[in-house]
Formats: sequence, C-alpha cells, structure tokens
Amino acid sequence: MSNTVVPTPSVARKAVSSQTQAVGPARTRVLIGYFQPKDAAAYLSTLNSTVEAVDVPFVEKQFEDARAHVDQMGPRTDVSVADLAAHPHLVRLRAESTFAEHARGAESARLANIDVGGLTACQPRVDWDHVEHLADQVPAIGDEEGLLRFCLPLQAEAAPPRPQVSFNPATNTFGCIVDNPDIRICGPIQGEQAGAGRAFVGFALGAGLHQMSVVSFNGRHMLNNGYHRAVALARAGHTQIPVVFSEVQALELTPAVRNGMFNPRIVFGPTPPRIADFLSPGAVDILTRRSRFLFSIHAEQHPVPC
Repeated sequence: MSNTVVPTPSVARKAVSSQTQAVGPARTRVLIGYFQPKDAAAYLSTLNSTVEAVDVPFVEKQFEDARAHVDQMGPRTDVSVADLAAHPHLVRLRAESTFAEHARGAESARLANIDVGGLTACQPRVDWDHVEHLADQVPAIGDEEGLLRFCLPLQAEAAPPRPQVSFNPATNTFGCIVDNPDIRICGPIQGEQAGAGRAFVGFALGAGLHQMSVVSFNGRHMLNNGYHRAVALARAGHTQIPVVFSEVQALELTPAVRNGMFNPRIVFGPTPPRIADFLSPGAVDILTRRSRFLFSIHAEQHPVPC
C-alpha cells in the first residue's frame, strides 16, 4: 500500500449530498507537513489507522518530504473579502431562522466572496473519499447560480437524519446511532404530546449549519464549515466562492480552539495551512477505519427542596 499523495484528477463518482457512511476503510488526507517532527507520528496514531502500528520510518520519510515543502513557503497574507451582490436565494437564506446562528459570538454575519484556496485551514484532515464523491455536485466554472446553491444551500433543504433508535426503560436511556459525522445535537426542544396530557423535552438532532462559513480574527480568515466542499471546489479549479463571513473579537470564538484542530500557534503563525495545501505535497494519504456515532440521553428524577 502506498500512502503518498499524487493530487491528480480522478474519475468522478456518484454524487452524494451529505457525508454518509461508506463501505471499507477511509482515505484520510492529512496536512502532515505542518506538524512538528515529534508530533507527526503521534497524530497519525490517533486517526484509527488500519495499520496495526504506525510505520515510524515511513512516517518520518513522508513527514520529511511534506515538511520540506512547507518550509520553502514564505509568509502568507490573508485573502480579500468582497460583499455578495443581492440575489433572491440570499434573501431566502437570510430569512431562515437558523441564519442568526452564524453570528453567535460575532457582531454580525454577512455574505461575501472569498478565495477558497487561500482560506486558512484549522482542520488538519479531510475524508478524501468524500471529496471525490462531491465531484459530481461541484458546479462548473462560471455557473454562479449553481455555486450559490452549492456553497450556501438553504437549511430547509437539509434531509432530517434517520438514526437507529433504541430506548432502555430500565435506565431511562435513549440512544441512537448515525453514520453521518455531520449530525450533531442542535439544541433543546419541548412540546406537548397531543391527546395524552403529557409534555416532552429533549434535544433536536440534525445536520449543523449547511452553509460554508468563514470566521475572521485578527485578520486571519479561517474556514469554519465546509472543508470537504472547499477542497472539492479548489480541486475543480474554483477560486472565488460565496460564504457566510463573520468577525469575532476573541480567540475562544474561532475554530482554532476546537478539539482536533491545528494549534493556534500554527493557525496564527506566518505560514498558516491553507485549503490549497490539501492538494499539495504538504499532505499525505493514509487509510483509516470508519466510525459511527452514538448519541445518548439519560433521564433521572431527583427531589429538590422548595
């Protein structure tokens, strides 16, 4: 098995609208050239590789080549941002109740065009199989209408999840398993059970915000959502893409502080990783085992003094 990256075009596969579970191991592309030598093998070990143990000599050689590519890069400047022109699709998008979620922690969220390849990548890896599955969905160069709907789809068009559900009445534990890593807990819900004299409380499950979004802090424009689409767009030759753009005033509000992301010192350093780097010798492919995702909710009753 060869793990080296040769970022050449490949035959498009059947398009999928979301990142669903596929059969067999996943090809994971990692921006390994941005890791320090002591961290490279350790990070690959966390990816649940199909190899029983990371081949240290192999990793060292791959890291050496990828790191050499990164080291020859000079300091990078952030890409420019231009507001989007009015469009009926954007009017509908702004009218959705979920659009306000883009501005959490920010003064506002606006719709803008930005250079996809030049966006700072906080996320070190992508599922390359999913990037290739998106090939049929990527609009043609010049298809501005298609690009709007690909990058900024309406939330109302998202298909609800159909999880495998179970309930343990002995422990009052509700559980469900999903294959799609885009599914998450979207917040609390409550209501009444019609005709039963009962109320229900719980959590809504569904995809996160579907729109590609960028968060800016201290002038650094970081891709927040839509990594697989961003790489697929850059791979197809797109440059300027429409996104939801917001500026925040605290590091804690950026994607750089989330688990599994590059260290903020790398993200805010002179040579931050970029989306275009997933198509460069600074990245390598490894095979990893796929995962499913379990959501569980447990209910208990406790007396509370009045």
